[in-house]
Parts: sequence; structure tokens; C-alpha cells
Amino acid sequence: MGNRRKGRASPSGPAPSGAEPDVSLVLDEDAVSAKWGVLTGIEIRELSLIQNPNWETCLRGASYDLRLGDEALNCQAQTPEIKPVGVSLEIKPMESVIFSTFEHVCLPDGIVGRFDLKMVHVLSGLIFQVGPQVRPGYDGPLFGLITNTSGLTRRIGRHSRFATIEFSRTSGSTRPLFKPEKIADLNEFLELHDELVGNLVAPSVLHDLRVDLDGVKEQLRECKVSHGFKTDADTLAETKKSNDLTAAMLRITKRGVLPVAIISVLISLALIPSCRTWVSDLASRMGSPAIDRRGSEDASGGLKAASPKGSSTPTLPTAGPDSQEASDGVQR
Repeated sequence: MGNRRKGRASPSGPAPSGAEPDVSLVLDEDAVSAKWGVLTGIEIRELSLIQNPNWETCLRGASYDLRLGDEALNCQAQTPEIKPVGVSLEIKPMESVIFSTFEHVCLPDGIVGRFDLKMVHVLSGLIFQVGPQVRPGYDGPLFGLITNTSGLTRRIGRHSRFATIEFSRTSGSTRPLFKPEKIADLNEFLELHDELVGNLVAPSVLHDLRVDLDGVKEQLRECKVSHGFKTDADTLAETKKSNDLTAAMLRITKRGVLPVAIISVLISLALIPSCRTWVSDLASRMGSPAIDRRGSEDASGGLKAASPKGSSTPTLPTAGPDSQEASDGVQR
């Protein structure tokens, strides 16, 4: 037997405040290596519970990281069938996918497994549904159902570590109820559960509701077009034009061609559909690189040179015949 350390319970009641509690415990070093409990990564490797090449890179201290397999079945597809995963498994909003793992597990008598989705995928809105236990005697890949409850399309990379499994020892042998079971792939798994899977791949209420909403959106868009209202695409196009026009106005302002106040007026006019084309053409002409601050200064210098330097009195127009006769009448 291993070394033991015993503690005695205090017969007079609880220990006084500030003192260490005296509890009745038996700490046995053999308990650390007992027959039952969660297996460590070293024990998982020694028992060869995973039947894949290069699988040891996914070992953890007391668990193993499962990788997504090469095939899956989309339950909401128009024609549900097993398809290769490709680069990643794509799950659209409110869709459910039956998956298989890349790993093949082989559990002897007295060993059970439990696995679940990694937290990074749980927080993205994915729901993971699997059986309560991988029972002793099972040999093959693992299967389950993933449902996307978010409003975005989620992707899980092929052979990426998306789930974690832990193995435990039972307190004794599972015989005579021990029943070996071997499943080769996802196709064989679906054949064993053909009736249940048939109900699962039938269109769900949420799927039908999404189809109905898409149809209503399309009808609304067609109604807008027929009555001359703006559609979402038209609104996006006008927003882009407005942003481009504002950028052109800002370029003109930086070059000093026009004062900021006039730029503001032009931007306000650009909001009026009837004036937008005129303002856009003006901005495109004035925003060209040929017009800069030097050009505007030359133009203003030419205007100054046209009037006499230092002259503040405006030049009077030349007197005509009528004005001359009026002047003579005043002198008389």
C-alpha cells in the first residue's frame, strides 16, 4: 500500500476562528493512479484510443482535440446528400449539418468518451448536438449535428480542431453488456439511422419561413420598381455618387479655387436630384489637376492689372449728345 496521511475530526465541534480546520481525510497516493477517472494525454496515447496517423499532435493534458472530417450532409439542402467538405464546412443561418470527425476512435472494455464543441464556435452561434456517450466497444469516426443559430454564415475549416473529447475509465468491466460496434463512414451511419435522418432532412418551419421572407422581399422590390420608388440598389448607387461628389468638392476646396461657403452651397444643391447632374459636371471640371491655386492667383492678378494702380474712383462713362445738351442748358 502507498503512504497515507490521516487527519482526525475535532470531537469538540468546529475549529476556532483563525485556526486550520481539522478534517477527517485519507490521502492515498494510490488514488492518483486509480482504475477510474479521466484519462491523461499520456494514457490516451498508451491505449491507442485514436486510430489516425500523426494524431499525437492533437493530444492535450487530459483530452484530445477532434478535427472535422472530409464529408458532411446539409439537412436543409434542396437535395440532401453527402458531399465533400472541401476547404471548409459552410453553414448558413438556421441550417443544420450532420458531420463526421477525421479521427477514428477505438474504445476497449471499460473506457467511455464524451465530446463537445470548442467554445470559439459556441460563441459564434453554433449549437452542437451529439450522443451522451461514446460507449465501450465503439470503433469508427464520431458523428453529430451542428445548427447555426446566428444571422451570419459560419465556416469550419476541414481538418481544423473544432471539438474536444475526453476519455474516462469505468469503475468495473462492462461485460456481459459489452457490445462491439464498428461504423466505417458517414454513409453507413446514416443508413443505420435512416428513419430518424429522414425526418431531420425534411424542410423545417424556420427554413420555410426564410423562403417565404425571401419571396416577400422580392415582391416588394418588384413593386418599388413598378411604381418608380427607389430600391436598395438605387439607394446604394446614389450614396456612392454623393460620396464621390463630396470628395471632388473637398479636392476643389484644398486647391483654393472656390471659397468654402460656395462649396457648401454646391453640396447642398447636389442633394436636389434635378441639380445633381449640373453640380457633378461642375465639380469634375473644376476638380481637374489643371486648376490649382496658381491658376486662380493668375486670374485674380489679371483683373487687378486691368484697373489703374491706386485709383479708387470708378471711371465715368463717356458723355453722349444728350448729356452734352443738358450740360449746356445748365450753364445758360
